[in-house]
Amino acid sequence: MNIQHFSILVFCAFVIAESIASRRRNLELYDARDSLANVVTGAVTFITKIGIQGLSYLLYYYLYQYAIFKIPEESIIWLGVGFLLNDFLFYWYHRMSHEVRLFWAIHVTHHSSEKLNITTALRGNFINNIFHTLFWSPLALIGFSPVVIILSDAFSYFYQLWLHTRIIPRLGWYEYIFNTPSHHRVHHGSNQKYLDKNYGAVLILWDRIFGTYEKEDEEVFYGLTHPLKTYNLITIMFHECVDVYREFRHVRGWREKMKVLFRRPGAH
Repeated sequence: MNIQHFSILVFCAFVIAESIASRRRNLELYDARDSLANVVTGAVTFITKIGIQGLSYLLYYYLYQYAIFKIPEESIIWLGVGFLLNDFLFYWYHRMSHEVRLFWAIHVTHHSSEKLNITTALRGNFINNIFHTLFWSPLALIGFSPVVIILSDAFSYFYQLWLHTRIIPRLGWYEYIFNTPSHHRVHHGSNQKYLDKNYGAVLILWDRIFGTYEKEDEEVFYGLTHPLKTYNLITIMFHECVDVYREFRHVRGWREKMKVLFRRPGAH
């Protein structure tokens, strides 16, 4: 809980600082209804995550009993390896959330705002917590303890808070290795050249290695390619899930049904 309390304090400090900068520069970064949608969906996700985290720990602990070997928690080198694996998993999970329609139906909530500010970091779909746990479970079988897995993941999400802002410029050499607000502005862009780019959590190296990196070199337009134009929380969280369900019901044959679930979003 100390980590969670610290995260909340840092988040509030970021919001205050960004709000002050927004007013002084007339940037209009905030919209009250949009920010409220961010906070409410974030609160639902956070509360759900607390409950699921207990189940996650039990699953990791169970799998940990069958690990290939037990990795010592006190080893700095192995903690570093754990961090790298966590970051690597996040890259592929995040990429899958954009490139596989079933997972995009859940992740699309995070990209539905036409604003980008610190509160946007909160906007999400609580269903993501379930898939996230399953995707991270192989780390326990490798030999990382549940504590290391959960703390590495918590650090990753804490780091990403500050990425959701327009007031921090490019950061020189730091941009080559680490994810930054500039990289993440690209990720949230609906510009054609920015779609499905910069998936990294802490490191941007995976994007550079796997060909999904894009530099911020033109104005970013935020939100979806087909904007929702609503602040209805149910619509924000479930509109794409409903579309997937309707199409899944109406197509015939399991092969076609699987295509509905696992094809790339927008593909037919």
